[in-house]
Amino acid sequence: MFERLDLTPVALLRPAPLRTPSFVADVHPGTLVRYLRLRGFDTRYDDHSTDAELVHFSVAERRILLSRDVGVLKHKVLTRAHYVRATDPGRKLEEIVRALDLRSLIRPFTRCNSHLRRVATAKVANRVPLRVRETQRRVVRCRGCGQGYWPGSHDRQSSALLKGNQLQS
Repeated sequence: MFERLDLTPVALLRPAPLRTPSFVADVHPGTLVRYLRLRGFDTRYDDHSTDAELVHFSVAERRILLSRDVGVLKHKVLTRAHYVRATDPGRKLEEIVRALDLRSLIRPFTRCNSHLRRVATAKVANRVPLRVRETQRRVVRCRGCGQGYWPGSHDRQSSALLKGNQLQS
């Protein structure tokens, strides 16, 4: 005879899955952070963070820790992490997108350190070159760092990078 048992009180699963994944990365995947942000993923990165700080950020902020350091991934309190196997930044990105099923969540050019928001060029005049102030009516600004962005060669290069990895939405 089979009976249904309620395992809720003894299950060690986290309470709710991440609907909008965000990341914290250790010092190893620096270029990967830029690639994740280009695709619209909230990715925290500080190359001076200790292992304990990375684990704290992951747990406290519900972020997935990305690392090639097995030692940091062994912390008992860590509930969300991915061991990055690839060494090439493009391959790292492909690995993470596939492993965590992120393809449908990619939103290119929507993040820096925070969400990007369209603003009048005058609002970021002190953060953009004179030629940008003269030629661009609107730019986007990161809500986190205040940096201004505008269409230019970096935009074309980033678009080519997205197409090169075939990881656009």
